[in-house]
Amino acid sequence: MRGRLFALVGVLLVLNLAVMALDVMLLPEQGGMQVAPVKPAPNLQARPQRTTPNQLDQFLRGMGMRSIGTERPQIDLRPDLRPGPSEPRSAPPVRPQPSLRPFSLHQAGLGGMFMHVVALLATFCVSVVLAYLMPNRLQVMRNMLGGSWPHKLRIFAIGALSYLATLLLASLLAALVSGLIYAVLAVAVLTGLTALGITSVALAIGKWLTSRVGVSEMPIAQLLVGLMLIFPLTILPYYLGWAAAGIAASFGMGAILLTRLGGGSPWSLEALK
Repeated sequence: MRGRLFALVGVLLVLNLAVMALDVMLLPEQGGMQVAPVKPAPNLQARPQRTTPNQLDQFLRGMGMRSIGTERPQIDLRPDLRPGPSEPRSAPPVRPQPSLRPFSLHQAGLGGMFMHVVALLATFCVSVVLAYLMPNRLQVMRNMLGGSWPHKLRIFAIGALSYLATLLLASLLAALVSGLIYAVLAVAVLTGLTALGITSVALAIGKWLTSRVGVSEMPIAQLLVGLMLIFPLTILPYYLGWAAAGIAASFGMGAILLTRLGGGSPWSLEALK
């Protein structure tokens, strides 16, 4: 049994590393700042001055006398488009900045690979902590994600609508000066619930896959396998990663709402009577 588990984890590890390498080595930078070099400002220094004769100068010249410096100088303000000796011909190109992914940052090269690996480990550690803190509630939410496809689509629809309603409420609060603190609080609570929902989804996916190889009795193995299936989808480019993370988070939020945060009992106000 352990051999099959190690083989499954090894295959998923190779899959994750392959997707990470493809993302940071071959795919272009997403969201990077590509700024064109700024052209230098035209040189507005005055050219050699030329003079225009005034009436006194014209009279002196008519009498055969030389001008005694009474000419009025006039500066040629036409811009000199030739770069000066100390002016750079072009600004240095701006390096592309890392772009945000649902659980990581995208950056080309080995630095981006390191970011992805650290993000996967951090996500797994957070999920393990949540599993130890709320094992019974996560069990209820994991079981809620099973069943027929119409039931799963209902869970997804409830979760997606709840996200839209929460983000709309946070936007309205942020539009008010006095409501900025409440908007930040709403986003913080939503982030915590999202982490809990992703953990329940990872447990459900991990249980389904590990049951196929006969190692479903290990909750940590279920969690690891589930996260290693979700994470490579979240680092896909062109908003595909955000779409995959949104689908997983919507399923998790739907399970949280339908089970009342894993309590198992329906929503009711009977306790307040």
